[in-house]
Amino acid sequence: TAAVYYLIVTVATENDGFEAADDALGSLQELNENTDNRVIDQSYRVAKAIRLRASKGVREKLEAQRILAEIVQEEVVQHTLTVTAMVHLCDLLLFELKMTGDEDLFESAKDIA
Repeated sequence: TAAVYYLIVTVATENDGFEAADDALGSLQELNENTDNRVIDQSYRVAKAIRLRASKGVREKLEAQRILAEIVQEEVVQHTLTVTAMVHLCDLLLFELKMTGDEDLFESAKDIA
């Protein structure tokens, strides 16, 4: 069920179905809180970051960036989750680079790959 909730969050977010994404994210959070499973934990955090990334607020994007950077630094528990975190983190760093012109961010994005 964690995989289903994760997919609902990601697909709904991509299609601007934020209410469905938020509902699935809440269910995934509840499952994560009641289960001691690293894959579910990372699934929840990646899904949360994807949802935050889609928000309009800068604070939400920064929180998504923090979560994704944390996941990228952790031991790989499921390859697809780590790669997804890397892709979304690079995207956020490039967004920040466009906004600020800080070329150190380009180096940070290159280091992730």
